[in-house]
Amino acid sequence: MYPSLVNEKSKNNSKYSNIILYAAVFHMFLNNDRQIYIKSPEYLIKPNGVYVHICFNERETREGGLRRIKKAHLNELFSSDND
Repeated sequence: MYPSLVNEKSKNNSKYSNIILYAAVFHMFLNNDRQIYIKSPEYLIKPNGVYVHICFNERETREGGLRRIKKAHLNELFSSDND
C-alpha cells in the first residue's frame, strides 16, 4: 500500500490547501487503491480550491512505459455517483 496522503492530522486540520496538484502518480496504483487515493483531496483542499490531476492517457502511442488511463475510467472514478 502507498503512504497515506490522508493521516489523522490532515483529517483534523482539513481544508488547508488552495491547490492540489497530482502529477504522474495515478498510474502506479492498483485499481482498488485508486478509489482510496482519489478521496484524499477532500481532506486536503480548502472550499473552492483547485484540484489538478495529470496522468498518462490512452492516446499515448509509444511502446512500453507506464500504464495508460482511459478517459472513461477517469470519468467513472471522479463521478459524483462514485461516493
